[in-house]
Amino acid sequence: MARVATLLIVEDEPETAGLLGSYFQAQGYEVLTAASGEEALALARERLPDLVVLDIRLPDIDGFEVFRQLRAHRRTREIPVIFLTEKREREDRWPVWSWEPTITSPSRSACRSCGPGSRTSCADPRWSLPSTA
Repeated sequence: MARVATLLIVEDEPETAGLLGSYFQAQGYEVLTAASGEEALALARERLPDLVVLDIRLPDIDGFEVFRQLRAHRRTREIPVIFLTEKREREDRWPVWSWEPTITSPSRSACRSCGPGSRTSCADPRWSLPSTA
């Protein structure tokens, strides 16, 4: 039997966290949730998720700092991160990491992956996630 991929959703709004969690659980993923940056860092170090969906605005430390700390730690530096934001303007979202994917919250918008030399749009929020098969 194949291992089930684990997603860590970091979102302080319970409704958004619940919506994302329900969606990804229905797709066959194991879902962990954290409502703060510190909780997310602890969960990521303990459980090593396959993907982190990370809100930028959190009640304690912002998503950019969570990202920095994930990248600084040997065990978590390779975990893919998708930023989740209410911001609609690209300039508001990417002060430093223009190569990280983003989903505009609420998740009804298309996701964008911005990588060096490529710009790919996708309407399916499952795009680029670890396979559950």
